[in-house]
Amino acid sequence: MDIAVNYGAVLGATVVSFIIGWLWYGPLFGKKWMVLRKMDPAAMTGEMPYKLMAGEFVLTLVTAYVLAHFTVLFGATTAPEALELAFWVWLGFYATTLAGPVLWENVPYELYLINAGRWLVSLLAMALILSWPW
Repeated sequence: MDIAVNYGAVLGATVVSFIIGWLWYGPLFGKKWMVLRKMDPAAMTGEMPYKLMAGEFVLTLVTAYVLAHFTVLFGATTAPEALELAFWVWLGFYATTLAGPVLWENVPYELYLINAGRWLVSLLAMALILSWPW
């Protein structure tokens, strides 16, 4: 089976997801996220955050690429189909995996909601971009 992935859409979806993450862990939920993680805000200064963000960009690029394959494989060509696909990917892979640390590592449930929410919004946005008839 020949899979036609739109690499421009993959890059666009990656950038949009990256911006969502920046907003999510910045102005929207950043302070609460840091408190729940017992994180010192000073840790987000200097050179280290840029290396971490570069790594996150690559990880998000892989996610967008795989989601693009799913979009093609499942024929999600309309917005409702793309949103449904993104929801099922989130529920089956993100919501469940992110819940593990809540069960086993005493991660606060509120932190789970912040992280899982970010990925739900990101996957929905990425799927819409990837299913758009460019």
